[in-house]
Amino acid sequence: MSRRGAAHAAGIGWSTLKVWLASGRRGHEPFAAFLARVEQAEGKAERVVVDALVEAIRERKVDAIKFWLTSRRAADWQKPDAENDSDDDVGDSSIDADESFTRSVLAAIQSRKVGT
Repeated sequence: MSRRGAAHAAGIGWSTLKVWLASGRRGHEPFAAFLARVEQAEGKAERVVVDALVEAIRERKVDAIKFWLTSRRAADWQKPDAENDSDDDVGDSSIDADESFTRSVLAAIQSRKVGT
């Protein structure tokens, strides 16, 4: 959940949460302790998501692999932009790009141990 979503769920405004967090960064109590708890909770939530993603990658779930690579190494693994392809291949270019991308991802995974 985003910080904005968490503020809404807790019944406080987004601007109020931003003020509290800024006060915490300046070291003002009780906001500094609150900021520490927020960051700790975010860290725990991220760990859960990363663990689940790593498990999916170990199970060779291609969508998880694509997500990981395009999120962490976007410049290297982003899908080719179909708009930059020539007009001669309209219709087939996105399918070819997806297939090529998937093969590249799988080749990279096969050449390394994932999650180690």
